[in-house]
Amino acid sequence: MKAILTAQVLQVYKAPAGKTKDGEPYGGDWRATLMAPQVLQDGQEILQPHELRLGDDEAAVKPWKALLGRSATVAVDFYASKNGLGFRLAGAPTDAATAKAAA
Repeated sequence: MKAILTAQVLQVYKAPAGKTKDGEPYGGDWRATLMAPQVLQDGQEILQPHELRLGDDEAAVKPWKALLGRSATVAVDFYASKNGLGFRLAGAPTDAATAKAAA
């Protein structure tokens, strides 16, 4: 399902790369950690950290780095997981305060 997520960009980093015991590669991609509000069943709102995979393209990471410490709005696909809601990136981020694309 698609949704618009508004959250604070906490960090942008490149995940360490390596190989599993079976020789399968993992990591090495860029990720962003976001702090997003979540509404509980009783109506309380809490902040929940979420990690988005940004891919390998350095150019796609630049707008996220420009939004560090600020609130961003981005289109996402969301899904239920055993740990709660999960998000997959479905668009480029914009500055939530100005609605402009990050430089």
